[in-house]
Amino acid sequence: MKNGDVFREVIKINHQWNDILREDVRHINLFCWKANKMELKFVDAFVKYKLSETETSKDIFLLFINPFEELRTFGHSIISDEEIVLNAWYDSLNEKQQSKKNRWTQTNKTNSKENLTDAYFFVQNINTLHSYYELSHDQKIFIVISPSSVHDIYEFNLWLSYLIKYEIHPCIKFIIYDDIENPLYKKVTSADNTRIIKPNIDVLKAVAGTQIRDVDSKEPAIIFQQKLIEASKLLGKQNKDKAIKKTEECLSIAKVHKLPDLLVSAYMFRANLFMIFKDKKQALKEITLAVEKSEHNDTLKLQALFFKGGLLFRYSKEKEAYQVYKQSVPLADKINDDFLRIESRRLYGFFAEKSNKSNEAWEVYLEALNIVKEMDSEQVMDSTFGLLGKKMLSLSISYDYNYRKLYNEIEALLGKDWLKKLQGIREAKKGTILGTID
Repeated sequence: MKNGDVFREVIKINHQWNDILREDVRHINLFCWKANKMELKFVDAFVKYKLSETETSKDIFLLFINPFEELRTFGHSIISDEEIVLNAWYDSLNEKQQSKKNRWTQTNKTNSKENLTDAYFFVQNINTLHSYYELSHDQKIFIVISPSSVHDIYEFNLWLSYLIKYEIHPCIKFIIYDDIENPLYKKVTSADNTRIIKPNIDVLKAVAGTQIRDVDSKEPAIIFQQKLIEASKLLGKQNKDKAIKKTEECLSIAKVHKLPDLLVSAYMFRANLFMIFKDKKQALKEITLAVEKSEHNDTLKLQALFFKGGLLFRYSKEKEAYQVYKQSVPLADKINDDFLRIESRRLYGFFAEKSNKSNEAWEVYLEALNIVKEMDSEQVMDSTFGLLGKKMLSLSISYDYNYRKLYNEIEALLGKDWLKKLQGIREAKKGTILGTID
């Protein structure tokens, strides 16, 4: 199995997650993904997918990577950062939008009866996000707590134990990761209101096992992974120069040892890094290199194309994004993954419309509809077809396609009130400052 198959495994984890949420988890405050180091990389990719602009579940995912430096300040540091982010988003709204919403301000509630007040302060503030995001009764906020560094693991365990004992709003759940080979959170995860999840994907174990057996011949790949993790931590700390230097070391390892998949991964990471630091020219240069170097691996090339299209859209280069997403359709067909086939057509159609090519958009949307009709219902619900279906409705009248007939066709695939539910998803995503291409 190649590194380019990551997205396919992420979708499998997503199915497992959706199955869990169909159970009664009202009493669960904390989910702990417990797996070996390789499997946790896929879990982390799953979280990134849930945070992404194209993910369409009704729930909100938030990721906090603040370093855990002190028992009494960790929660305060997260809340302070969240206040800055939310208010920056508020400032970007126009007057009409601002009139319907207030600034998010942190509460200063503490618990004088407890020695530890920071976790209580954190919970009280997090609880207010439910009303701020104006969630419906069936929507949840999943908060992933993954510190970039932990000064004292005992104190972090203590902080977590206080966190889950306080009264948390029913729509809010926390997520952590733990290494099954070297578990750090045994006491916390033994509580009645926690649940341990193990990724239900056998192939990940095979991948991990292969890398362990070949550690002598593939040691450069292990060093590469370690350096990329270090770069990620430096990025979390906003240490630009050191993060860039680490990625340069990753590029060197991949080139010298002829590791093409890792070379593409490094270029994509660098594109994201330069995007975060607002270096548009360099970000586009890096992602273009990622696409060029991924010719050997179709799945990896498709990921790079999706990333490049998203960057071009961010930088208002919509005609160039159209050309990129047009390339993605035959590639997704070649890979023969239905989720990717639908998503590539959705994005291609969206930018075809933006480029005044509605005929192309309509044709590709019809192709997607035919693909979806061959999928089972759970797969359809987990796909991005809802967003595509909404675009089809808006175009149907221009192409003599009966609007009501089309609506009923989509309703048979996505369930009743699918359009209303989709609107709820979009509103929730707006609250997380994740713009959705729809």
